[in-house]
Amino acid sequence: MKEERYVRKEAVALSYDPEVSDAPKVIAKGKGMIAENILEKAKEHDVPVQEDPSLLELLGQLNVNETIPEELYQSTLNKRRQIDEEVTRLKNTIVGASKNIQEFLTAHESAPLKTGVTLAELICRPELSYELIAKIDKERKSYPEDVVEQVEIEIKYEGYIERQLKQVEHYKKMEKKKIPADLDYHDVGSLRLEARQKLIAYKPVSVGQASRISGVSPADISVLLVYLENSRRK
Repeated sequence: MKEERYVRKEAVALSYDPEVSDAPKVIAKGKGMIAENILEKAKEHDVPVQEDPSLLELLGQLNVNETIPEELYQSTLNKRRQIDEEVTRLKNTIVGASKNIQEFLTAHESAPLKTGVTLAELICRPELSYELIAKIDKERKSYPEDVVEQVEIEIKYEGYIERQLKQVEHYKKMEKKKIPADLDYHDVGSLRLEARQKLIAYKPVSVGQASRISGVSPADISVLLVYLENSRRK
């Protein structure tokens, strides 16, 4: 029986104020439970979380309250520029239903083209990848492995990432919807018993905070929003 290894999470939190420093600084870091807490706080405050193992390894060597060295910061900015540049190129490079393209797709058990598509659209196909389409991508430059990995992630999961960003915006709006301190949750009809008990116990100050309480479902939040809106109109 193969033994499963538990990989401890690791996280580094950054803060950046251009009026104070030319580069971000480390404000928290840690592994295991500390990393879990950092990620949870980021989620609570709608702070973007980026998974980048190579960058995490470098940032993990810095001390808390230490500013990122200029060389590392510029390297990170350059990496981001390369990623954006390549993603844009792939989204704007169109290939047609020529013989060599169709043969390539057939060889990789991918549906043939009926009309022109972008290279990015081909990468989004589950059976294809950034590496595979190199054979039909004549204008491709050579990029470091970590840049290539991030390019593929951003293209393949663009829809998911966009939904997450919209969700963040949605949460920000819900944070602005305040819950009266004297609200009696027994008056909120259709709330599930567990949700009512959790809301009474935690006393959230906003709908956004209420939505992050374990045991409070999206349906419960909808009920709460309707109740608050009806109360506001009275």
